[in-house]
Amino acid sequence: YLSGGPFVLQEQYGLSANAYSVVFAVNATGLVVLGFVNARLVKRYAPRRLLAISLVIAAGAGVLLVGAMLLHIPGVALVLIGLFVVVASRGMMTANAMFLGVDRAQARGMASAILGAGMFAGGILVTPAVGLTPERPGDAMSIAILVGTLLALAALALTRTSGGKVDERMGS
Repeated sequence: YLSGGPFVLQEQYGLSANAYSVVFAVNATGLVVLGFVNARLVKRYAPRRLLAISLVIAAGAGVLLVGAMLLHIPGVALVLIGLFVVVASRGMMTANAMFLGVDRAQARGMASAILGAGMFAGGILVTPAVGLTPERPGDAMSIAILVGTLLALAALALTRTSGGKVDERMGS
């Protein structure tokens, strides 16, 4: 989204720089709001459950994006909705994934650093993929979003619950 969004929304859909800035701000606001919502929800629900829910929601939005792009659905509304949901869901996704990733580690600081570096490395590796379809950058971007989300869902499904105090207390 960060690397492909400007090309998709400005070049492919014709948004002005100002309109793209508004879209970016709205999406960022959604991310922050869901981060605050997540802070309240983790008091009642297990982080693993919240991560799974946010991944399923993001996957649904990814399907919407891929459909809108590959079916050449006219207009930008479906794309804006899909991108908002994908970006906003990261407010729940990132915090819970990071917590679960470091919860089991003995060297939590190092685990946090590795997870953070991994997120940046993933972005670096995926960014060139957006250029694979220069005439329609949204195709590659939407597929990358969906594939990344599905891989995260698969990774979550393949991991065991941590058995950590928070998961047990919250009944994951």
